[in-house]
Amino acid sequence: MLKSKISDVLLLLFGLFWIVFIFSDYINKHPFYGISIEHFQFKNYAVFILLYVLAHGLLFKFIKPKYKRYIFNGLGIIASIFIASVATTYSYVNFSDGDNNFATSIVFAANAIKYLAALILIFISVSSIGNLTFKIVNFDIRESSRPIYEVVFGIMVITFIMFLLAMLGLLNQITVLVFLLLPILINIKSNIGLIKGLFLTPITPKANQMNFFTGVLFGTLVIFLTMNFLGAMSPFPLGFDSRNYYVNISKLLGDYNGVVKGFQSYSWSIFMAIGNIGFKSITLTLLLSFSGILLSLWALWELARNYLHLKVNQSWAVLLIVSLMPAFFNQMYIELKVDFGLLFVQICNLLLLIDTVDNITKGDKFSFDADLYKLLILLGVFFGFALGIKATHLYMIFAIMMFLWTVYCQFYGFLACFAAIFSLILFGHLDDVSGMGSYHLGSYYLKYILLAATIIFGALSFVKYKEAFLASMKTSVIVSVVSLMVFMPWILKHYSESKTTNINSLIIGNNPGPEVTIWEIIQNYNRHKRGNE
Repeated sequence: MLKSKISDVLLLLFGLFWIVFIFSDYINKHPFYGISIEHFQFKNYAVFILLYVLAHGLLFKFIKPKYKRYIFNGLGIIASIFIASVATTYSYVNFSDGDNNFATSIVFAANAIKYLAALILIFISVSSIGNLTFKIVNFDIRESSRPIYEVVFGIMVITFIMFLLAMLGLLNQITVLVFLLLPILINIKSNIGLIKGLFLTPITPKANQMNFFTGVLFGTLVIFLTMNFLGAMSPFPLGFDSRNYYVNISKLLGDYNGVVKGFQSYSWSIFMAIGNIGFKSITLTLLLSFSGILLSLWALWELARNYLHLKVNQSWAVLLIVSLMPAFFNQMYIELKVDFGLLFVQICNLLLLIDTVDNITKGDKFSFDADLYKLLILLGVFFGFALGIKATHLYMIFAIMMFLWTVYCQFYGFLACFAAIFSLILFGHLDDVSGMGSYHLGSYYLKYILLAATIIFGALSFVKYKEAFLASMKTSVIVSVVSLMVFMPWILKHYSESKTTNINSLIIGNNPGPEVTIWEIIQNYNRHKRGNE
């Protein structure tokens, strides 16, 4: 008992030391934080934030439970966002040119609500597509996760439709708006219920679960997200990557009324293009990028509450901590890219994986029923869509496949899948994305060693877990084939541009710039250097 307590204390001390060490190192490498604090100009706004957060805490604490559901719902959140928007905008009055006053701040805040309404309309449309599909095909998933999956599926379908329109040269405002409004009208009865739930349903299932700390956490999250939402309301992308790549692709799609040649797959940029094509607004395009963090937090809430069974306050704390991470908030208003959209789909992959594993392990034998087939197909669909957002999703696909093989065949299954994946990477030259794959010493021999390891551990898995091995093979084939089918439009596009069957080119796409190797760069540099001497 004493030994266990000592171990816990040492672990806690190490954790505290590590937090302080990392925080100190981070501050040391990011001196602008200290400069910002030293020259802080928003003291009144800081006071407002404190009062705003405390007011939410007191409302959550002292409002009677029967009245909470009338205040802490979608309409209440919008009212809270509007107040935060007015205060945030007004705090900048002294630092902006022109005739800016409190009335101007109200107008700007109203404009923010207008953009928020446009986002809600878009997501009602994609939700309608998913809802109609899930009515036809019933999946063995948790009811609380169903709306999230419907949104993912709806985004994928509208993106695919826009891709086809782009291939035909028909991607314009009329076609985008038609395919956006049509699902809403077809599913109008369900959408009326959706709108009522969206604006009138309390933010937590039970009013008695909310207390002062719930209000503090919620208020802090709302004011922080509102600040970044307003920061994203720009007529022009601020970040280098968003300006030259991700948002630029969305704009070029509208300029060409068709596909943009080159680049890797850009499914989320197509989805973002709804803003500048359908609504003629680059600002809405940027906010569709920002919406990825809101969707990710929604999926994370589902993971925390209904899968990990965390308490309400713990779940809000998780969302707040994630939102405040520097790696995240930089992409909320500066580098508005596709990473949050990818994160949302990846969290959905994780939720669906848990449901799938529950289905796999619920029986004594690894038997395949209709429900499991449908879950594996849906998992493959999400894999393919996420890969169309960004090729880095391959890492998660590999990790999930190794996990599934571990579930089926335990340690031998893990080793067989691990070796198979890395041999595939080397045989397919996926390690050459950086241009340095040909300089990896020993990779030629390593790929054959890994292939031999795949055969050995695969054989051991077959001998020891025959039924599980066959089930894992079937699972891998189903998920891989479906993923490939969903990703196939991008493969065909990349092939038509590169005219090569190289796996790396088919997945990553054709470089829109000139084909040049590192040696050519060095030679050009030396030649230029000699010319200046």
